[in-house]
Amino acid sequence: MADCPLNAHGSVSVGVSPPEISTCYHHQVYFDRFTYALFIGHASNLIHSLDASRRQYREKWKQVEEYMAYRKLPRPLRSRISDFYEHRFQGKIFNEEEILGELNGPIREMIINYNCRDLVSSVPFFSHADPNFVTAVITRLHYEFFLPDDTIVREGTLGDRMYFIQEGLVEIFMEPKDPDSSSTVITCLSDGSYFGEICLLTRAKRVASVRAISCCSLFSLQSDHFNSVLLEYPLMRLALESVAAERLNKIGKDSTIIQRTSSSNRLAEDGHSLHGQPEEIPDITPDNTLAPPSPHYRKASGEWSPSPAFFHNLSAALKAPAMVHHNKNPSFTAVLNRTNHTLQNIRETPHSPGDGDTSTANRTGGEDTGDASGLSMTR
Repeated sequence: MADCPLNAHGSVSVGVSPPEISTCYHHQVYFDRFTYALFIGHASNLIHSLDASRRQYREKWKQVEEYMAYRKLPRPLRSRISDFYEHRFQGKIFNEEEILGELNGPIREMIINYNCRDLVSSVPFFSHADPNFVTAVITRLHYEFFLPDDTIVREGTLGDRMYFIQEGLVEIFMEPKDPDSSSTVITCLSDGSYFGEICLLTRAKRVASVRAISCCSLFSLQSDHFNSVLLEYPLMRLALESVAAERLNKIGKDSTIIQRTSSSNRLAEDGHSLHGQPEEIPDITPDNTLAPPSPHYRKASGEWSPSPAFFHNLSAALKAPAMVHHNKNPSFTAVLNRTNHTLQNIRETPHSPGDGDTSTANRTGGEDTGDASGLSMTR
């Protein structure tokens, strides 16, 4: 018979455990409770880590609500701020700059190219351009979001960036000249278009306003990045200048400022300093007496326009061997077609020496050879 515990009177104690067994039981209970708490803690941390971006969004939105209450913002403005956060972040917040900054160059470039794949495919300016140029641009882009009726660009202000439309619809309009008149809508732009390049090319004030019609996802390019990229790829500047001149003519502005600024840019590249405040781009009027920006311009019908030599040299430059790899680029094809069409019209329209033609042939006294060296006046 097994030994049984005895009480103080020497009799057997029924239902009483030895001290060793009781101690082991309590240790087991404590261990089970500790293990359960540890499991719950790890599970909770795992859930929080899986939803960290959503938790950060809730914390951020709580701060925004407190700020709006502190500043006593009106209810319509609070509703607009709420719409912005809802559409812009969609319930999640990431510090993308910090994440990308921790990666090495090749991986960071691969991520940016993947994130901007829809933009690159929708912008004709990018779709068939030099891949190195595309990468140089998109690695410098900054994402911006606008709600309907947001004024993205305001006429007459200084511009420090241009925009590429990834998704959305905007309208280009001229501000009313007097309080009694209304704004004049020029055109609408959608996915794949860009705007705001004119002030960067000319260093002038904005020539028109841009307003969002729908929710717009845009990518902006700062002026310093814009100039540094185009300095490496001057042919892309040529394409932008051609489109910018066409847009200025469409809204009745003097497009010769494009060429004057190009000449100034070349002086700056040669080491000459540039001074002066941003200027207003003047309207085209019948009595416009602006001085010609370069010998490649002639005066016709009261205004300065590119001479035949300008278009001849531009056409020759676009057909040069260095441009062969751009043959499938719609942007350059459009530039080349417009140039040849304009040149053909000029050849078919006779003009007298009295109209101010200062083409290469007139200046040199010989035949205009169409040398591509005239391209230096257009970059």
